[in-house]
Amino acid sequence: MSYLSGPLDPHGEPSSRPGRIPHPVHASRPDGGAPWIVTLAVRHPDGRQGTHSFVEWAASHSQAVAAALLRARTSSARDHRRGAPLDGPHTARAELWRGSALSW
Repeated sequence: MSYLSGPLDPHGEPSSRPGRIPHPVHASRPDGGAPWIVTLAVRHPDGRQGTHSFVEWAASHSQAVAAALLRARTSSARDHRRGAPLDGPHTARAELWRGSALSW
């Protein structure tokens, strides 16, 4: 499951626009999965660099990275980053979503 949290307000709180979850989920799933934020490096052909982040529900770091890499290869993900290729799976960073049960 990927989730874009939207813009932050000046006080650092997530957007409260309709249809948005105002705060991260605070519990893991029964199967042990928890939300991970996975950030992948991208490099445009003209040399510009950036990142593409995904929120993936997974039971481990490696499962979260694998799920994000699969999602990053979809056409909608490539369109979102305007065709920029991934810099390589070795650049993936994953951390538990702050506020999930496993990060306390």
